[in-house]
Amino acid sequence: MSTEEGQLAAVLTDIAATGEVPLSPTIRRRGTTTPWMKLARHLFVTGFDLGPLVDIGVGISGRNPETLKDLTV
Repeated sequence: MSTEEGQLAAVLTDIAATGEVPLSPTIRRRGTTTPWMKLARHLFVTGFDLGPLVDIGVGISGRNPETLKDLTV
């Protein structure tokens, strides 16, 4: 494992233990991928994952995507 990967693993271990993603000093804009969001995506499901998850749900269940969005948890 490279030094960079080791540092990422250490940060992700801390995030997994606390559940908190350290904020990046960069400005966060809605709908963009910031360093903060890239870090969170390693461990958490984010809005960017919604499209592929709906595709998988439609493929497995055979339901309409609109009905999948209306299902309760």
